[in-house]
Amino acid sequence: MRLTTRTATYIKIKISNIVKEYNLTYPIDPFILCEKMGYVLVKYSDLSPEVIEKYKNKNKNGFKIEDSDGTIYIIYNDIKDIRIIKFTILHEIGHIVLGHLEESELAETQANFFAGFLLAPPVIIIYLNICDDINKISKVFGITYSCADSSNNRANSRKKYGPDYLEDYEQIFMDLAKGVIIWLYLKH
Repeated sequence: MRLTTRTATYIKIKISNIVKEYNLTYPIDPFILCEKMGYVLVKYSDLSPEVIEKYKNKNKNGFKIEDSDGTIYIIYNDIKDIRIIKFTILHEIGHIVLGHLEESELAETQANFFAGFLLAPPVIIIYLNICDDINKISKVFGITYSCADSSNNRANSRKKYGPDYLEDYEQIFMDLAKGVIIWLYLKH
């Protein structure tokens, strides 16, 4: 399922507001973001057998639950690859931020877009000049090849507008792109 341009733009603006509000840097650390947003992270390996049985029909990568006092728990499968864990946590944050109250194909598409865009914004991929290098996108942003491929496709679609055109919500990512270059330099 594809998102409408209007819906995608709405999600991008939500993401840029989160990046700004929580003073995020790249590469994104979903564990820190959860802490800043007040969500409680729980590993599958910390769940009791009773809880596992109760939620056995939920997604095997992770899911969110809210208890009666309003506390939101994001449960994630800690035996998965860290790149999948990061995506899963941001996917669940996407459901929360976008106000999804029930499961649907549209909600899943929106949460996937949210996580992928937040992990690897197209303007940063373009700024780093790593379009079409899925392996490098994956390494720089710490994401799966599948997520890197989707992010690359978004970056290539974005390139058609040229380097001089920036949406208001994209400026925050351009400001952060310089930090990514410094981080890459220090890492290598």
